Amino acid sequence: MNVVLASSRLLLALGLAAPLAAAEIAATAPAASAADVVVERVADLTARDGVGVGTGVGAQRLTSASVRADVRGERVQATVVLDAEPTAATAATVVVAFGPIEAGICQLDDVLDADQYQSSTTDPAAGWTRSGRTLTLDLAAEEAGYQPWDCAGAIVGVGDQVVSFLGGDLTPVYLGPELRIHPVKVLDRKVRGRLGLVRGQRHLIRVPVRGLNQADAHGVVVSGTGRGLKVGKQQLGTVSSSYAPEAVLPVRAAGRQGRKVGPLRLTVTSENGATVRRTVPVRLVKPPARPAPGRYRSADGAVTFTITGGRAARLKSFRIATRTRCQPPLDYATYTDNTYGFPTVRVGGGGVVDAKRVKPLYSVVLQLKAVGSRVTQGSFGYVGPKGSYCTANEGFSARRVGR
Repeated sequence: MNVVLASSRLLLALGLAAPLAAAEIAATAPAASAADVVVERVADLTARDGVGVGTGVGAQRLTSASVRADVRGERVQATVVLDAEPTAATAATVVVAFGPIEAGICQLDDVLDADQYQSSTTDPAAGWTRSGRTLTLDLAAEEAGYQPWDCAGAIVGVGDQVVSFLGGDLTPVYLGPELRIHPVKVLDRKVRGRLGLVRGQRHLIRVPVRGLNQADAHGVVVSGTGRGLKVGKQQLGTVSSSYAPEAVLPVRAAGRQGRKVGPLRLTVTSENGATVRRTVPVRLVKPPARPAPGRYRSADGAVTFTITGGRAARLKSFRIATRTRCQPPLDYATYTDNTYGFPTVRVGGGGVVDAKRVKPLYSVVLQLKAVGSRVTQGSFGYVGPKGSYCTANEGFSARRVGR
């Protein structure tokens, strides 16, 4: 049996049947990202046969049809309903066909990368069952796992004539992403136990989000809530198993003294996946020694900056001398010594600085913790213009050397 479904003409053949006119079906396959993983293709077939095809009545006419190609399970399934229960006198052949769309034409001919599964309406073939006027197909089919099917059709034939047809485009169902929120961090250190917060101070925490399967999560947003807490949110964009960013959220313990706070409840949502959550216990702590205002310097003199005093301490005039590595693909690495800066930035709760600045040609990241006259956990990163393949990364510590 050969079937070719075009936008303006349907060519059907049972045995040696001549071409027959039929209804139009829009043959347009949905666009998909290369990272999307199709797990099944489904359709409710609604495009009805046209003049010359729709001659079937009763048990020889299709009432409805739905199909499913299980890509991962390598199975084909269909539910076909007739207008009446078939008898020996009204027996016919039912065919479910899957095929690709080529040059805007839905190809349901089995010699054109299509596949067909047929049965008698009264004596079901292997993989088929019947209950009253409903026939069901459920068959292991290796081709469902690799064939580029875009459309499908259900056909009823009597002898060498097609008497009823329903068709339509297949809709791909994509693998849903699975995400996980890993333990939160302050700078590069995981928080073990409860997250310590100083009431009234703006703390910054890092929330690592990871993909657990092949599917990309799009439009990912990380946010948080909690009793007595004010928490920001951040858009991460796309998260996958190969690209796992960290959200940097501001958290402030607000409210009057003596009121309990927490826990912190983190939430990750995406446009195409389920919501995931993680609860972080919180405790109020006494503020550490405020960063001492003055000039700071690393032991080797490669890093210098100033911390200002006042109610809201700021770090300014940051300079770091470090080595930059540039290595385009399939080329040798080259190194240059450069000095980089970082714009003035606020020192957050607990003396933490965790900031990133993105410019048209480069981006820089600065992290450190300032307590009293000492700075620890210092880290600076630079990424150069796209296509330059240049980066610089340096860890450091520093002490106050003057006012």
